[in-house]
Order: sequence, then C-alpha cells, then structure tokens
Amino acid sequence: DRLDAVLSVVAYCRGWACRAPWAVLHPPAVQGGTSAVTSLAEAMDPQYDRQYRQYKKFNFTRCGATYQAANEEVDPVILAAVQAAHQRTGVGGTVNLIPTKSG
Repeated sequence: DRLDAVLSVVAYCRGWACRAPWAVLHPPAVQGGTSAVTSLAEAMDPQYDRQYRQYKKFNFTRCGATYQAANEEVDPVILAAVQAAHQRTGVGGTVNLIPTKSG
C-alpha cells in the first residue's frame, strides 16, 4: 500500500514534491514545519495502516509501448494531496493530470 501511494504521488508531482513524496502523504501539521514521515521505514509504522489502505492501488489500464497519462487510474485523494502540497509551497498552478479516455 505504501509503495502504491508513493508511485501515485510521483506520477503527478512537480518540483520538490517529486523528491519528498512522504511530505505530500504526511503534510506538516504547521506551515513551515516538517513532515512526521520522511522515509518508507517511518511510513511502515502500523499507525498509518488505515491511511494507506484508503488509497487506490497504482496500476495501468493496459500495457502499452509508450507512456500515456490516460492509461493510469487516478487516485483522487492522492491527486488532491499533491495539489495541496504544491499550493502550500508556491509551486503554482494545479495538477490537471486526471486522465481522459480518448478514442
């Protein structure tokens, strides 16, 4: 569950959030503070089991020869967390990577 969540964050991140996915999943309680979780080892604490169970499993709808965003299933909870992290840190803009089915 933890790795699925990190893969989802990395799929939609920009800037610092790509280097600190745990801070996206565990945002600081106070602006300017630091995340309580900074590694997979810390995220493995059983107190976070419920949080990670709520996220969708990271997967693709089909195996293709090229990368296509429409091929990913989006977890709206993680996408919202990435957008909130970008807003907190002034990365700017929104993440509009909700795949659309084409064809």
